[in-house]
Amino acid sequence: MNWDSTDNGKQCLEILALSYYDLPYNMKSCFLYLGAFPQGSEISASKLTKLWIGDDLIPKEEGITLEGTATNYLEELAQRCLVEIVKRGPDMSIKKVRVHDLLGELAKSEARETRFLRVETITSIEEESKPQEIAARRVALHPSSDKLTGIFNEKLRALLVFPTGRIIQTSRDNRKKWWFCDWSKDCFNFFRKINRSDKRMEFLKVLELDGFEEGDRLGLYIEDMTRLRYLGLKDTSFAAIPYFNGIPPHLQTLDIRGTSITELPSEVWTLTKLRHLYLNSVRLLNSQALRSGMPLHNLQTLKIDDYYQNTRNSQLVGCLKLLSSLNTLTLRANAIPQKVFTATSTHAKLHKLKLDGTLQPNELCGIENFAPNIAELTLSRSNLQGEPTQTLGQLKNLRILKLRDDACQCENISCSPGSFPNLSYLELSNLCHLALLNIEPGSFPNLMHLSIHRCDNLHAVPNGLNHITTLQVLECKEMPSSFVKEINDWRRTHPAVRVIIPDRQPPQDLSPTA
Repeated sequence: MNWDSTDNGKQCLEILALSYYDLPYNMKSCFLYLGAFPQGSEISASKLTKLWIGDDLIPKEEGITLEGTATNYLEELAQRCLVEIVKRGPDMSIKKVRVHDLLGELAKSEARETRFLRVETITSIEEESKPQEIAARRVALHPSSDKLTGIFNEKLRALLVFPTGRIIQTSRDNRKKWWFCDWSKDCFNFFRKINRSDKRMEFLKVLELDGFEEGDRLGLYIEDMTRLRYLGLKDTSFAAIPYFNGIPPHLQTLDIRGTSITELPSEVWTLTKLRHLYLNSVRLLNSQALRSGMPLHNLQTLKIDDYYQNTRNSQLVGCLKLLSSLNTLTLRANAIPQKVFTATSTHAKLHKLKLDGTLQPNELCGIENFAPNIAELTLSRSNLQGEPTQTLGQLKNLRILKLRDDACQCENISCSPGSFPNLSYLELSNLCHLALLNIEPGSFPNLMHLSIHRCDNLHAVPNGLNHITTLQVLECKEMPSSFVKEINDWRRTHPAVRVIIPDRQPPQDLSPTA
């Protein structure tokens, strides 16, 4: 191994290497995968675990899903201080991680030495050049001023491209924007060259192209990748799925959010191994194709971002009724029919539901229309009339509830005795009409974290806050000064509760949402 040239760097790497060498074999491969990501970047835990699974790095274990095993691996890496946890969710699950620079160098060095992974750079590719072959089984491409001096091994298993789209959004240097665009076009030319070569990447399992915003939309087609399991096209310029010979039959994850794709091949709806599907429009759903074959019986995740189109209610509801294996459902649209609740009311595996858009009609449906095991519910921009807590409080398995961005129009919210029996996390954010929160004795018997953000008309501490004896964290952000004053008075008599009130507004975050 080539250690850092300085003595201190060498000693640090040697110490860190001990933790790496002590890892179980499968976990070593997962750690080496972290070397593919750009230095200092925040890595989505959801994406990382799906990449591991797609690359067949996670073994099957009895009584637990592949996703569960992958999550356990990530927790183990964090406990061994091989990754830094950047963000945890309300349920304490890892949402984002970061790799220390030295650990990133360790991962890259070990991966290159063992031919597990190689990180390369690309800005200019000559059509007539004959570069030396890259022997690594996995390649990550990063933008740089250097010239790539290799070509893919025909047994390549994973190709990850990081054009670092954040440069465009965070930098005001026009020259950097132009540099990114040039790099993206060169990379497309490189792919076209590979496709015309005599080698085929038939062993490829993972193809991550997140962030291509430039280049010929129809300039890249994929052939002979029948083993592909993960295809990430999020925020790219593709207008069609880039396949000549149909969808790979073993595909597990397909992400086309932020693309211009308007049609999916009918084979998508017959993929028996598809586990995670991310779409850019409800219009892509095909209930007829689902009814004619096996209705994606392994599909766990369905996320649809459809802000700019009107939701096709019948198409959406018809498909949701057939997707009984769903664990997570996320819909973002201008309008969302409440029949979504009815369509999933018998889905026993559905644990997480996120709806971002105006619910129609605007009166929340009854408790009998909810999936029986909903544990996390997020409602945003729902514009509900009445108090949704009267219905939601009856969900026995609900542990996390987030009401955001005018989820309800009511001025008063009351929580009756016995409501929310298992809720541990409650977030009320940007509810501009909310003026009174009343917590009656016996409600929220297990609440540990209460977050209240940007509720401009809420000037007083919630009535009955003292009744919540399990409360550990009270978080208040961008609240009226009168509310902050009362909270500060309240905290003096409740020293066991951690009260979080930022001293000043955080700077605006210009980076894209993961």
